[in-house]
Order: sequence, then C-alpha cells, then structure tokens
Amino acid sequence: MDASKHEANFQTFRLQAAHQTKGALFTSRDEINIIIRQDPASGRRIVLWHDIVSVFTAARCVQSGETVLPFLSDEGSSEFLEPRRIEAHPDVVLDVVL
Repeated sequence: MDASKHEANFQTFRLQAAHQTKGALFTSRDEINIIIRQDPASGRRIVLWHDIVSVFTAARCVQSGETVLPFLSDEGSSEFLEPRRIEAHPDVVLDVVL
C-alpha cells in the first residue's frame, strides 16, 4: 500500500500536555492516528468526536494552531450534527486540548 495513501486515511492528533489516558501515558510528543470517515450526507471527510474521546477521555476541544475546530453543523443551522464530528485535516497534526 502506498504510504501517502495510507496516511491520508487517518487524522493525526497529539496532546498539548502530558495526560494519563486508558492506562497509557501520552505526552505532547506522541502522535496518535484516528481513522477518517466520510460523512454520508455531505461527503466531507470527518473524524467522529466519539473516536477522539475514546482515546483522549478528557478531551475538551481540538485545535489547529490557534484555531479551535468547531463541531460540524447543518448548513444554515447552529445545531451540531449528531454524532458530533469535526472536519478532517489529514495534512495537519491537530492538538487535543484537555
């Protein structure tokens, strides 16, 4: 399998600080890959919030640099889509904020 194709199917996350989670100690240097899914309604590439908190149980939000990534919502609505999800950015390592 082509390595770049493999990587494009995953979103990479890291913590901003050390944190004990699921019995393992992850530090801000550790990078964790979570599978990217395709939203059936919009076709957008997404990461489910449930998948993030299953690894980072105390996650509060996800950032790209100084920007907090919002949960996706229906167009023209402020209601979050359920299950909650963020847009995938496979070329960027996203920070999980605790």
